[in-house]
Amino acid sequence: MEKGETAEIIVPSRLGYGNIGRPPNIPPDAELTYEVEVFSVEEVGEETDLPLEERMKIGDEKRERGNFWYGRGDYSNAIHCYRRSLDFLDDEKQDFQNPTSELQKLLDTRLKVYNNLAAAQLKMDAYEAALKSVDFVLKVQPQNVKALFRKGKILAAKGKNNEAIIELKKALKLEPETKIIHQELAKLTLKKKHEEKAEKAMYRRMFGTTDNPSSQPKSQVRVLLRSWSLIVGGIMAVVLSVAVYRHLHG
Repeated sequence: MEKGETAEIIVPSRLGYGNIGRPPNIPPDAELTYEVEVFSVEEVGEETDLPLEERMKIGDEKRERGNFWYGRGDYSNAIHCYRRSLDFLDDEKQDFQNPTSELQKLLDTRLKVYNNLAAAQLKMDAYEAALKSVDFVLKVQPQNVKALFRKGKILAAKGKNNEAIIELKKALKLEPETKIIHQELAKLTLKKKHEEKAEKAMYRRMFGTTDNPSSQPKSQVRVLLRSWSLIVGGIMAVVLSVAVYRHLHG
């Protein structure tokens, strides 16, 4: 579009407010129609070339938009918004060692975005990407409870239960009253016990051993009985031989 032009834009429900809508003005599953006019056209530079305050504003708006999609279960769109937010909030040129108050706000928002991004990636089963996102948070804030909790869930999803339990215990130590951490840790601990029990049972079957003799197969019991019969018979034969020898040579 050029300056002064107008256009009608039709937005399907999926890309608008979905099946939830935005009460009381927009009903569920509503198709949206906009009339847009271009008043001016400006060249757009790099996101990090914008003033810090403007970057903060845009980055936070995109974070909130990501939260909007996340709340509606559209994790793909949420991830897209979070990544766009980071385009405005990430900046390798900035010195975060001694940040100003404004720079600290930007850093705090950035960590929120990475935390939310990890949650959305976990929902999409993108475990490696989620782990990178959450590790970024923990690198800056090792005691971030949300990041520790999500890292525990990510590791559990990857089948690394021992490592997951360690992360969840760290989170619980920082927030001992949080029920969801207790629940996740209890569930994972119980799962680990069941897996260890199943593993021990498998090894017993592999090596033909068992803690309960009565649970042995009948064929194994017969072999054991036959072996003992031979041993007892051998002992009795030796005893009788000794007795006969003494009787004849006594």
